[in-house]
Amino acid sequence: MNKKCVLLCMLYVGGFQLPPNRVGELRSGLPTESGSFAPASQPSRGASLRPPNRVGGFQPPPAFFYANLEMVKKAVLVGINYRKTSAELRGCINDVYNVEMLLREYWGFTEIRILTDDTEIKPTKKGIMEALAWLVSSAPEDTLFFHYSGHGTLVKDHSGDEESGKDSALVPIDYTTSGVILDDELRATLDLLPPKTRFFGILDCCHSGTGFDLHYLYSDSSYTTASPAAKIDLSSKYRFDLFDLKQSVTELRRHKKTAANVVLLSGCRDDQTAADAFEESQNCGALTYAFIKCCRLSSGRPKWKYLLKDVSCLLHLKKYTQIPQLSSGCSLPMDDELFL
Repeated sequence: MNKKCVLLCMLYVGGFQLPPNRVGELRSGLPTESGSFAPASQPSRGASLRPPNRVGGFQPPPAFFYANLEMVKKAVLVGINYRKTSAELRGCINDVYNVEMLLREYWGFTEIRILTDDTEIKPTKKGIMEALAWLVSSAPEDTLFFHYSGHGTLVKDHSGDEESGKDSALVPIDYTTSGVILDDELRATLDLLPPKTRFFGILDCCHSGTGFDLHYLYSDSSYTTASPAAKIDLSSKYRFDLFDLKQSVTELRRHKKTAANVVLLSGCRDDQTAADAFEESQNCGALTYAFIKCCRLSSGRPKWKYLLKDVSCLLHLKKYTQIPQLSSGCSLPMDDELFL
């Protein structure tokens, strides 16, 4: 399915193919001259607020995950299905509640604000930005998490900080009246974080590779190193040893480093689209599904390099063409464990 932003949006959908025999739509879209989205190719169904099954199967986390009870752990989770619109998606609300379960069970998050089509506070542009303002108004050394599942798009860059000439943007539920949320706005919000704060974000949407405008960009091509065993579809029981580690890092010098420790996992490169998929009997975002699956396989303690590798390789095994990206505001020790 496709996504929109007012008349300024420009999309790159060339070359993207949905996985065969899969219910899936693009989390992006090409606006018509009137600014509306093209209709969905398949009828959408409403997503239940509490998915009946948990992605990846539950594995009890070690007790020491909750040792530091004084540390504040706050999260904002945004999932927009755009119900009863031509831009409707199916899996975004499911994503939010699957991620909420993961945060509570593995990392002991208790302060979680959720915005969906169905919550009292809607995921409007104002609602999302106010939730982010609450999230970043934290003390040093707090651990913060932001997850967005919905449409993403590209618009013309007016600040001159993008080599491509395009800004990545999130699409709130009221995009037709309030517009989109630019990566410049997200970065300005993140710059309010005090030093030593740890902020991890996930953008499960199209054109999200540099969605926070961070200085370092990590790319993974481990999926090109598949061993003969990987030719068999082992995606339902993914094994870490099927691929050799092959990653690279690029400094995006137009984007300054951050004072806080900010990390972003994006669903795809800036020039790609991300799939609204169907996995393990429920609608979901392809990236969110892979993230939860890989975290559970590693008992919630993946190293950054293996998180990027395993999410990328799992999506490749599942025949998705989107390539996840990892970016950070400071140099990220890839051998460190996920800091949630």
